[in-house]
Amino acid sequence: MSSGPARRHLLALRVGGMPDDMILELTNLGSADLASLSSFKRTETTYGIAKAILAVTFHPSHGRVMTLGVGPQRRIRALVAMGYSVHALADFTGLTVQKLSTLPSDQLVPTAVWHVINDVYEHLSMIPGPDEQGRDAAREQGWATPLAWDDDEIDNPRARPHSPRGILGVDDAAVYRRLCGDRKPSLTLAEQEVIVGIAVQRRWSGERLGDVLGIEPGSATRKVDRYRLRMSALDARSQNERESNVA
Repeated sequence: MSSGPARRHLLALRVGGMPDDMILELTNLGSADLASLSSFKRTETTYGIAKAILAVTFHPSHGRVMTLGVGPQRRIRALVAMGYSVHALADFTGLTVQKLSTLPSDQLVPTAVWHVINDVYEHLSMIPGPDEQGRDAAREQGWATPLAWDDDEIDNPRARPHSPRGILGVDDAAVYRRLCGDRKPSLTLAEQEVIVGIAVQRRWSGERLGDVLGIEPGSATRKVDRYRLRMSALDARSQNERESNVA
């Protein structure tokens, strides 16, 4: 089979700071297997090697105690771009400001740190924070907001945040085709949001939504949770504005 996908995955793991000895331990492969896969002269590899490499996720799995640091770094920066200061995030996570400010993009971090930051990210990612000055400064530096990241990409060192056009654009035809079972059209985040809203209204399972979006059921369930949280925040804001107008 083609070695391209597995080679690109291996490269991404290395770019993220995962050493070869850890990759070998997680895959039960040999050094010769990695050398063979790394060679651009070889266009084919075995199914077993490809499967083993692709099974090494960018997020924590296999009970490993260390994982790539790029995902936690992106999550903290995304929350700063949403209006949460690093000091506030230190309070939320229980980690020091120094720790959060120096998260690496090309080294490993403890899996426990990944989980703490991810939990806070899941809770705050769709709720605007109060630090407008910090938010503006973060966006000037090019730090992407949570909306620019897909759950399945944020831990991938080679992934890039979605562009504003990719975030905001909605093609009704693409949404309709996906709902009808056509998996060919790629979806912007805004189009995914439309489908998530439909899923909530129709009470779809995570498995069904994941199938329509082409993502894992767990990722689909998290999209639903964040959608509901965001809608609740918007409803609360609208209620406050109505009460202020009456007063």
